[in-house]
Amino acid sequence: MIFGSVPDGLTLIFVPSSVKNCNTSDFGKLIKQVNGPALSIYQIEPNTYNFIDKLLETKYTDIYNFTKYFIDKNKTQVHTRMCNIPHGTIAALVYYLHTAND
Repeated sequence: MIFGSVPDGLTLIFVPSSVKNCNTSDFGKLIKQVNGPALSIYQIEPNTYNFIDKLLETKYTDIYNFTKYFIDKNKTQVHTRMCNIPHGTIAALVYYLHTAND
């Protein structure tokens, strides 16, 4: 695990993704799935990103406010989802938090 200090006294804990996700991104080399829609090193599909965005806005508002710190307003949503590693990490962790008890 990697720990890092962030604004407002929050702590970001990065837990490495599953081996499956590492394999589909060729261990972080690909930010867009070959012959598929998935984006980022976490290979999250656009519909899942939309679901995560809604979760952030409604259920995880404290994390949502924190993610704004990492978003460059001059970049497109697709660019943010493909290239913004902190944003992708947060999205993957929120999805894990939401689905861990399923």
